[in-house]
Amino acid sequence: MKLITLAIAAAALVVAGCSQQATGAKADQASSATANNNYVDGSSGWTSGDKASWDKALKNRAQGQNDYVRSKSL
Repeated sequence: MKLITLAIAAAALVVAGCSQQATGAKADQASSATANNNYVDGSSGWTSGDKASWDKALKNRAQGQNDYVRSKSL
């Protein structure tokens, strides 16, 4: 009887140790308000929760990846 109880307790500990906590943004949260942590460097001028600065940062990033803008004209 003690062996079965011990086996059940050990299985419960293993299952509890394998669980994963949900972190990060929620599904219904806006993209401009999701990152409020130490991984945001702030060099782009974007602040969490400010939609206007989020849109500006996305536009600047897209322009930096646009080969037509980056290429020199002949």
